[in-house]
Amino acid sequence: MHRLDEEGNSVVNHSVLSGRAEIVAKLIQDNANVELANYCRNAALLVAAYYGHFGTVEKLIVAGSAIDHVNKEGISLFSA
Repeated sequence: MHRLDEEGNSVVNHSVLSGRAEIVAKLIQDNANVELANYCRNAALLVAAYYGHFGTVEKLIVAGSAIDHVNKEGISLFSA
């Protein structure tokens, strides 16, 4: 569950990118690390907000995702 691909994306990041809120919910239930960020420092919460997956954003925040995370380009949840 904590393996990363060649870009540093976790299964949580891939599920968020695919818009699979039900999989994200299951991963959260199974205690997946929602804070893992890829090599560009994009964590799942930032990706979900960027792509407009607001149901997933809510799930990630409730699960404890840091709302003050900033990626390598200086983009945060509040600028996504």
